[in-house]
Amino acid sequence: MPRIRKLARLIFIFPFAAATVPAQVPLAYQDAYNTLTTQISAFDAAVRASWNGSSSGVIYAPQLETASAANFTQLLGTNYYTNVVLPEMEELKALGAQGVNVHISFPILYQPFYSSDPSQYQQFVQFYQQLAQDIHARGMKLIVSNVVENVTPTDNVSSFSTYYTSLSWDDYMTGRAQNALNTALLIQPDSMSVITQPDAEASYTGQTNAGTISGSTQLLQTILSTLESGGVTALPIGAGTGTWLSNYVEFIQSFAATSVQFININIFPINKSLLMNAITAANTAHAAGKQVAISEAWEYKESDSELGTLDLDQLNQRDPFSFWAPVDTAFLTALADFANYEQLSFLSPFWSHYLSAYLDYDTYSSDPNITSDSETASQNARLIGAFTSTGLGWMNRILPEADRTAPAVPAAPTAGGIYPNGITLDWSATGDNVGVAAYNVYRNGQLITTSSLLKYFDQSLTPGETYTYTVDAFDASGNVSGQSAPLLVETTDTTPPSVPDNLTVLRVTPTTITLAWNPSTGIGGVGGYRVLSGSSATDMKIVAKTTTTSWTFPWGYPETTYYFAVESFNPIGMTSASGATVAATTANVKPKR
Repeated sequence: MPRIRKLARLIFIFPFAAATVPAQVPLAYQDAYNTLTTQISAFDAAVRASWNGSSSGVIYAPQLETASAANFTQLLGTNYYTNVVLPEMEELKALGAQGVNVHISFPILYQPFYSSDPSQYQQFVQFYQQLAQDIHARGMKLIVSNVVENVTPTDNVSSFSTYYTSLSWDDYMTGRAQNALNTALLIQPDSMSVITQPDAEASYTGQTNAGTISGSTQLLQTILSTLESGGVTALPIGAGTGTWLSNYVEFIQSFAATSVQFININIFPINKSLLMNAITAANTAHAAGKQVAISEAWEYKESDSELGTLDLDQLNQRDPFSFWAPVDTAFLTALADFANYEQLSFLSPFWSHYLSAYLDYDTYSSDPNITSDSETASQNARLIGAFTSTGLGWMNRILPEADRTAPAVPAAPTAGGIYPNGITLDWSATGDNVGVAAYNVYRNGQLITTSSLLKYFDQSLTPGETYTYTVDAFDASGNVSGQSAPLLVETTDTTPPSVPDNLTVLRVTPTTITLAWNPSTGIGGVGGYRVLSGSSATDMKIVAKTTTTSWTFPWGYPETTYYFAVESFNPIGMTSASGATVAATTANVKPKR
């Protein structure tokens, strides 16, 4: 029977008790905390008042942040894909995600942008093709946001910003459209949003037309006609806006008049009933005969009095603190209710790294690098299959039922490298009905590490010692598989074998001398022996190598004295000192009679 790892679980009762602010919430944020919980509770209550509680088949596809074009050249770093992107993908799958949303933003797949290094374009094509392949291999959907990026402290897109402002409006539209076409043809996503926040796009790019209804619709039409002329006709394409704009309904109506298949909604500020706008936005799109999706959503941590006074960096620096976990959990749960009520195509929470890690306010409240430290904490958590209460709460909401199925027992690990003081272990991914969070690795029955990677280097071992390794797998619900079959492996030995002793001359002829000696012993075994010989005890060289404990010297001259010694070596070439030297004289040649 599989063992069950007990993890903390979060129980949800709605509507959220808006009047209760936990004691650990700092005084400066209590107003925002109370405001957000009140807004979320009212929104969810409005949804539940009309919703029958049935599931609609919405695809839950959180942001795959580490694969975003906002990381630009960092995406191509050594081991970045294996050690950073894949662990996030596996973590989201383990939490029940059926897809991921990835920003493949302009101009990352637009060839003219790479005039100084054309080869870099193909590197990004290969990156995203591999990403699409790995996402689909896991049975997940790839949702793409083909938009633009903003320069933030943890992003790597200053060159994007410079490029945006260098383009005329016509060239900008052409580039945006070609980036979308290349994404559709080369990466083959399952769905693609091409406009998400017209006001933000205008601000990020300096292309003021992008922020108007007429200009943004013109951009959309350019993209749609380019896709159609390029042969892209089956891919669902969406466009939309943020619910915070005063004219969000007019944007939706204008976009809905085009050939887009769905309208995507973005949600960030939720104060002053802005969250309720999502219901109106969805109803407007449905009335126009369009499907609806949420391509980005998170709740800005601000009070009503702060609304519109904080910049994006200031808002983002409030998110990492762990005291927000109940608010984030309530928000994501309310969105899931809304997604099922409105029968959304997909739902994509934005800051998905808070599903794996938060930071402590007392430790990090004055940290100038809090945004990057938060991302690092999340990456570290993914490497050990750790989740926040928000992540577990999200999983509990989106799974159709509680997960009580343990992952399949992994195959035995293998030794990828064996060294005197360490062993590199490799193992294959195993299956689970939802997804595997990570693996426990045991040495001689004792847990030595937990890793979501499929490799571990076990260090500080004893040379020449035999070790037994097993692995098991666990999921986000705490179900643990049985342990794998064992791997027995011996570290290489750095201790030379014992010195061969009792070197003896067994017989001589006029041209040969036969030697024998006692066998050596060694922790890691004996690889063989080397015989040294010369005309004096101080001038000997290696003349033979053998795996036996006897040898015949074949090159002698009659009545000539030769000196001999023997040394041993182990399988990795560690050599003993030579044993005692013996002298032997070949026989004389008997005269013929």
